[in-house]
Amino acid sequence: MAALTVKAGEAQPFSREDVADYFKTHNLPKNLSSMSEFQVDALEFLTNKAVSDRLRGASPGLGDEERVGFVTLRGRVRLHRPAAWETGEVHTGLCGI
Repeated sequence: MAALTVKAGEAQPFSREDVADYFKTHNLPKNLSSMSEFQVDALEFLTNKAVSDRLRGASPGLGDEERVGFVTLRGRVRLHRPAAWETGEVHTGLCGI
């Protein structure tokens, strides 16, 4: 799967519109909903530590001060999941930069 094009050295390596355009042609993994059923609500560039704090300890696995693109999606997302998985809501996606 192709990734977003990162503008190296810039304060904002990609835009909210870049992410929205990406999702027009690339669905979320295991999503059973149409890509038109969710939208990119926000894009923030945060440190890995800030993301881990927001996610109550879950970490993207990078160093504390490394930057992460934190995307908030709005709309309907239905994930295919094995019956043994817990039911939960999907609120965000992450993209390391």
